[in-house]
Amino acid sequence: ANVGTLGLVLAVLVRLYSGWGYVGSRLQSKVIEYEETGWYDGNFEKKTEAEYKRDQFLFQSDVKPAVDRLKLLTLSVASLWLGAWIGF
Repeated sequence: ANVGTLGLVLAVLVRLYSGWGYVGSRLQSKVIEYEETGWYDGNFEKKTEAEYKRDQFLFQSDVKPAVDRLKLLTLSVASLWLGAWIGF
């Protein structure tokens, strides 16, 4: 029972980690990629200095702590899952 439950929790944590990682990469990028009506007519625009500094602040204050906590929690659950799998 622990193997299945921890496996499900691990899958959810990996999904959360990848989502926060995507948000972090968008905030750290110096270029904005956007789509107007579909994949075929997107464009790139360079962030202004103020936008870039704002995004860096948001990354450092909101995203990085969440990613760090998720990384620690994911590694902990993965080690518990591995221990339950070996013990099973």
